[in-house]
Amino acid sequence: MVLVGFMGSGKSTLARRLGRRLGLPAIDLDAEVEAWAAASIPTLFSDFGEPVFRSLEAAVVQSVTHGPAAVVATGGGVLGRPASRSALRASGFVVYLSAPIDVLADRVAEGKGRPMVIPGEDRLAKMRQLLAERDAVYRAAADLEVDTSAGTVAGAAALVAERYRRACVEWERGHG
Repeated sequence: MVLVGFMGSGKSTLARRLGRRLGLPAIDLDAEVEAWAAASIPTLFSDFGEPVFRSLEAAVVQSVTHGPAAVVATGGGVLGRPASRSALRASGFVVYLSAPIDVLADRVAEGKGRPMVIPGEDRLAKMRQLLAERDAVYRAAADLEVDTSAGTVAGAAALVAERYRRACVEWERGHG
């Protein structure tokens, strides 16, 4: 299962909860990139730029999508590369975690570890711009969209797990 969505949508938190609920490992793609590079994402952006970060991210996507089943929390911009988008889409059930921009902005208010939101910029304007660029891509890739602004993490995990199990059963019926 793959969780996509904008920064602050709850991908990492929900991945851990879903992993426990489904008995699958939870993989945070950003943490994997940092481990591969032995550097933080902000450092990768500042020292090497976004293109180098996105290349590393694409390599990690290929590794993760060819590994054992897991719940994968992606970075917000991962679907920008067609190869990454295709690999993640082909690997299984994709869930778009969405929320209104004001909720997302509140969740990432500090901006720590979020190199796409630069301190001193009009954070909300930058986030609106990025979300406007990415929203259609998230929606096109997703099998399910879940608004994470209401309810609890446990409630969202229960909903996603139930829909995932239903999708697996339907897939088995069609391919069994």
